[in-house]
Amino acid sequence: MDTDLLRTFLTVQRTRHFAQAAEQLYITPSAVSFRIRQLETELGVSLFHRRRSNIQLTAAGERLVAHAEALLAGWQQAKAAVGGVAASHLRITLATPSFLPELLNRGAGALLPFAHEHCLTIDWQPVSPSPLRALREGRTDLLIAGDIEEDQGLATLALIRLDWHWFGQGANLPHLYVEGGDVAWFAAEPASWCWRGLSFAAALALVADGKGAALLPVPLVPEAMATLKLPALPGQVQQWRAWWRQDHEQALLLGRIAELLLPNHS
Repeated sequence: MDTDLLRTFLTVQRTRHFAQAAEQLYITPSAVSFRIRQLETELGVSLFHRRRSNIQLTAAGERLVAHAEALLAGWQQAKAAVGGVAASHLRITLATPSFLPELLNRGAGALLPFAHEHCLTIDWQPVSPSPLRALREGRTDLLIAGDIEEDQGLATLALIRLDWHWFGQGANLPHLYVEGGDVAWFAAEPASWCWRGLSFAAALALVADGKGAALLPVPLVPEAMATLKLPALPGQVQQWRAWWRQDHEQALLLGRIAELLLPNHS
């Protein structure tokens, strides 16, 4: 028996509303409906009388409540006995450039207590070469990226507008681009070579040592390096957004996580 099915059943029984149950479970209403249908199919009975604004338990549903509560309680006791609590944790994959979590989390400290409260594990991963495809194929749950065109079937939330400027001890030095940053613009007379995909820390160190000119996100550049800004080279402004699939089973949870990543979130 899938414990998620029982947990969903008890939540609907308690709220008597599929949408409210979806909010409490951080899944979509369609996912709640699917789980209830799946449970009804396994048991071979109808569990709810479905009406527009009045969802009531059937006789079979009434009998299931106590058994479902006992089964879930027994499962929790079994996990506690063997120390296997990790299986009950929610887990999502978040793809961002390496420098972005530091920038966003300066004002999004609420994400950590939220993750603790909801037994949530976040797997950070670099942005893939085809980030939207990774989302659609389920290899990424939540994507943070800049300047991606709207895509049908994806939900999005604007997080931050990020200024990028060139820093270095001379415009004719090799051009450095950090991983996940803007690489579309090149100087009219580009250097003999450029280096793409650097970590932010590596690009910063090379600029400080006079070994390259780098296109860097201004909020993360140390104040001591302000004099190295190269106004002769035009910068860029990117709108960074969170993206996730509208039909994702955890779409509501992903939307909440995206809100917690807003820099001005309190």
